[in-house]
Amino acid sequence: MRKKIVCILAAALFAVTLPLTADAKTGIRRGTESVPAESVTVTAEMIRTDANKKNGSSETVPWDPEALKGKTFSILGDSISTYRNTSNRRGSRWSNTTVGRARSWYSDLKPVMDLEDTWWMQLSEDLGLRLLVNNSWSGSTFFRPHKKANGAYVDRCVQLHDNTGINDGAEPDIILIFMGTNDFFHFPKTLGTGDVDYDDLFPDNGSGKRTWREPKTTLEAAAVTLFRITERYPLAEVYMAEMLYRADLNAETEPVWRRFNRDLGEVAEHFGAVMVHFPDDVITYDRRELYFQDNRLHPNALGMDVITEAVKAAVLEHTAWKTEPFYSVSLELDGVLADLGTGRLVREGQPFNVRLTPSEEGQTVSVRVLAGGEDITDRVWSDGVVSIPAVTCDITVTAASA
Repeated sequence: MRKKIVCILAAALFAVTLPLTADAKTGIRRGTESVPAESVTVTAEMIRTDANKKNGSSETVPWDPEALKGKTFSILGDSISTYRNTSNRRGSRWSNTTVGRARSWYSDLKPVMDLEDTWWMQLSEDLGLRLLVNNSWSGSTFFRPHKKANGAYVDRCVQLHDNTGINDGAEPDIILIFMGTNDFFHFPKTLGTGDVDYDDLFPDNGSGKRTWREPKTTLEAAAVTLFRITERYPLAEVYMAEMLYRADLNAETEPVWRRFNRDLGEVAEHFGAVMVHFPDDVITYDRRELYFQDNRLHPNALGMDVITEAVKAAVLEHTAWKTEPFYSVSLELDGVLADLGTGRLVREGQPFNVRLTPSEEGQTVSVRVLAGGEDITDRVWSDGVVSIPAVTCDITVTAASA
């Protein structure tokens, strides 16, 4: 099985101004949420569709329902991925003895949300994955600028397997890393830049094998975390989420937050990461009451849906366990709007349709459609719509307005 590391910029999804609803058919698992003046209808279909747009997947999430069933996954996270008596479960009921003392932010003791609404429990239910270890600590960081800080690179990053024998010593098939926001908020002076000196950070030990030195910045700590994970769990698919939007950003800190996210992406890319980008203009300050439990940082049930669908779309696009062929449909747009985003992953033999409109009134759209390098524009472009009855190879749609 090939190894993949996916860096997910988990941030935001599309919304429209209508009353908030919860429909059993959509997969939303909660009751009413606190809604600000701008009320919004958000369904699981909207979230799933938008997540797939940014990940390049098809609107109907394409996967073999049995492909991931029973695969194990472990989490390395902070408070956003905690839940009392699950992420810090003690004793023989859990697969790794080191997580028992972990602090949690989400809890059944305060009216936040149910365990089933967390992004990782939804992921488990929707994809048939089996949670192995949730090594998430409230307040934890990549870096360890002082001894009290819980740096992930120190030992937590290699405690993602069964060390009890309860699960026959199972190793995770998938590892999900979701950290960085506490480094950003608490230790802004030691974030570092994207210019990580990897030869210095991972020196040759004299026998041709690289080791690692103590990191001096958060970015170096993230690099060491990924290095140790890929060394300890060489067969695991590793997915890394960049920071979720924070509602306490301001004119001074937001550019730093954006840069830090980009720098984390470069670190992930160094280790073979597949970058998965999401817009950051939907989970916003004005919508903080809709997506955050504390109006600042910790997602509520609806915010958890955003994370769930983002991670699902990335896993379904990049996992090695897909059993059927899929083809990419790439959209290269200049002054043109598409009703499905910037691309899709389409199951072989399935239809593909996209409507293209100029971004400004009075303009026209010129289109070229290539199927495996062959120009098929005349056959599939008509009345503002590209319509392909059955996709059998990679497709590129180039469109410009004039």
